[in-house]
Amino acid sequence: MRGTIIEHQPKQGKKTFGYSLFLGRDETGKQVRQLRRGFKREKDAQDADVGKGIGAELFRELEARIKTLMDAQALRRTGEDR
Repeated sequence: MRGTIIEHQPKQGKKTFGYSLFLGRDETGKQVRQLRRGFKREKDAQDADVGKGIGAELFRELEARIKTLMDAQALRRTGEDR
């Protein structure tokens, strides 16, 4: 899974990087995103984005949540077809 790498330049201080990861939609149809900022290097944000930097357990938890959301979406779609 891949998100969008974000570059942030505060008014004071050094430029930082982050990422925004689209996780799907919730029951009300709103987008669910994970946003993390504050990485010193773009490479660090990229590594975290694909699950290398945020820890394997957290990444597995996110994958499970994504699967749950996508399954719920699929059930809603099949219910609308009837």
